[in-house]
Amino acid sequence: MQRSWIIHIDTREQAPLPIPTHLPFTDLHGNPCTLSITILRTSLKTRDYCLDSDIAYECGGTSAQPRCLAVERKLSIDELTSNVRTPAFTRCLDRLALFDLPILLLESPTSALTIATSRSPYPPGTLDSLLRLLIPRHISLWLIPAKSSADRIAVGSLLARALINTALLSPPPSSILPLAPSLGA
Repeated sequence: MQRSWIIHIDTREQAPLPIPTHLPFTDLHGNPCTLSITILRTSLKTRDYCLDSDIAYECGGTSAQPRCLAVERKLSIDELTSNVRTPAFTRCLDRLALFDLPILLLESPTSALTIATSRSPYPPGTLDSLLRLLIPRHISLWLIPAKSSADRIAVGSLLARALINTALLSPPPSSILPLAPSLGA
């Protein structure tokens, strides 16, 4: 099993999740090990986090690509409120939906989805608008409260694990054969 991984974080991420450089891990056979992780800041058109092995699949696309986990992160319901009704956010979700496993990660407690703030006067409206964008695109919503440093470290670890496990469960690109053309009836 590969023991060194590279995770790219989009350069526009102003407060990226802290991803550990050494990650205690269990391989596919149940053996404990420690993975070494290198973090690179990279300009990503779509998504905020990806593995080095997935960087070539920036816009999704071919049937021969491995199963890419694409994660777009938003810090709060307030950030979503300012984004959810914009054409730029809709285009971002359209690109995210091209990946096999698209996820929108919201670093917010679920209670924030019901509490009005000055920037988000009606959170249920934001949530309904968001769900109407995510559901038809088959994008998963991860609601993870991450206010403390310890919470953010745990979320960064979870994200690294999700990226790595997706890669481990994907067949290598050379083993994916194109479908044979139909011989017809």
